[in-house]
Amino acid sequence: MNLDFLNSRVLVIGDVILDKYYYGKVSRISPEAPVPVIKVIKEIHSPGGSGNVVCNICGLGAKAFHISLTGKDVNAKILKQVLNHPNAENKYFLSGKPTVTKIRVIGEHQQVARLDFEEIHETSKVIENKIMSAFNIALNKCDAVVISDYGKGLCSTDMCQFVIKESNKKNIPVIVDPKGYDWNKYKNASVITPNIKELGEAAGREIRNEDNEIAKYGREVMNTYSLKNLLVTRSDRGMTIITKDSICHIPTRAIEVFDVSGAGDTVVAALAVGLAGRLTITESADIANRSAGIVVGKSGTASIEIDELIQSFHDGSKLKILPLKSLYDIIKNSKNKRETIRIIAIKDTEVKLKTVNLIKKAKQNTEILIAAIIENNSPKENINEMSGIFANLECVDYVAVLDEKTLADVNKRISYK
Repeated sequence: MNLDFLNSRVLVIGDVILDKYYYGKVSRISPEAPVPVIKVIKEIHSPGGSGNVVCNICGLGAKAFHISLTGKDVNAKILKQVLNHPNAENKYFLSGKPTVTKIRVIGEHQQVARLDFEEIHETSKVIENKIMSAFNIALNKCDAVVISDYGKGLCSTDMCQFVIKESNKKNIPVIVDPKGYDWNKYKNASVITPNIKELGEAAGREIRNEDNEIAKYGREVMNTYSLKNLLVTRSDRGMTIITKDSICHIPTRAIEVFDVSGAGDTVVAALAVGLAGRLTITESADIANRSAGIVVGKSGTASIEIDELIQSFHDGSKLKILPLKSLYDIIKNSKNKRETIRIIAIKDTEVKLKTVNLIKKAKQNTEILIAAIIENNSPKENINEMSGIFANLECVDYVAVLDEKTLADVNKRISYK
């Protein structure tokens, strides 16, 4: 997988937020009220909302174009300073209201309080028209678009539909980080990235974090809002990608969760960078999953760095996709250890739920399970996408791309006594 995103360009439009963190020690309980007294040791400022999306895009080595609203205040100045990245072009319009700011107070590694400063109302038509004009200019320079909706007023129905329609005209993918239960404003988007709660709001019901429910209601929501793809983030259950023809469940990669703040921003940013770099939706989701697993191990609203992502590919997981010689070596070593081996041939380039269920069932009585993707003159990108999908299944130990003749030889080696 190509992780060189230097030529990838992503346009981000959405609600920018200034995150302030006050870290301190708890010395005593206040005599004024039963609350801890925090002695502040350090103060950290970082961009949140669409600003955090921009930081993640730049961290992955891509170019970011950013359009948002701020107030005319001190917090706006601070925000512009922390977003002053060489790979980012930021264009801010005055909202006529304070810059959205969130203050978090952390004492002894525990968040004690959060203070929100915001005034939410619709953006004036004059400002909206200026933003649309700026968007059209920036769109000509970009390979993917992100709508980062935090419900602060910029991402109205008119604005979102304008962004999606203009992008679709140029075949530029639009990735949406949604807010609220009414997804009509996101109709015809390329990808929407809800968590379980947000998917339930869009579906109008509570959804359990189970594969069958995600698949069923995710598909319903896609049809209702004419979406091309849906990527559902599922906390410790990882992610589910639903496309027109397939459903893929990707297990989580988080090792230790320290702070989930901003993880959704990382997902949408990494997904957009991958698609801008001409990766498939599955490959892009793999990058998003890895990136999210890294940032939740950091404190505060953190972003991913390209070196961290590259390092994640050296942990052995991608070694599941084997060349033929390595596959033969695996079979030989496993037979020497008297391990049970099974190979399942996958000839259809569309992932079907019954195929995944068959593989899961086969793994129950097998120590080494190999998924063989049969070429059958299928386009290379389809084969690569299938390999990535099955490599991400926890029940699959190895993946190999084979033709029918080689598959027969592999089967002989497995069954040879």
